[in-house]
Amino acid sequence: MTVAGDVGTSAAAELAVQELVVRQMMLDERSDGPVFVSFGRARLDAVDPPAGFLERLADVGVVLKPVSEYRENTDQNPVLLVVHVKKWISETEAHILATRYRLGAGGAEGFTAVAKWSDGVWSVRERIERWST
Repeated sequence: MTVAGDVGTSAAAELAVQELVVRQMMLDERSDGPVFVSFGRARLDAVDPPAGFLERLADVGVVLKPVSEYRENTDQNPVLLVVHVKKWISETEAHILATRYRLGAGGAEGFTAVAKWSDGVWSVRERIERWST
């Protein structure tokens, strides 16, 4: 899977690698409730994606919402994705922290994705530092 985007550490490049990781996480998402997306550094550091970001992901087959729309004690089984650029290694490589919290069922899982830019597109080359609770 690839996402077209700018090379470098610009805001546009950061959005491209975050989109790439959210798309990858949606490949194996089985939630029957909404999936909330945050660009914060941790679960309690809630930061909505910028306007228009979630609309770009309308084709993933899962209802995505900004984290600000999450309300506790719903009858659904919501999922929270926290996706944050942890570190730029170079203008063509970034490490992205990705965590999936199952808010209804409890538990979390995550990894650090290594995204690399080549020939005008970003792709995840590997997942490192995997964890789950």
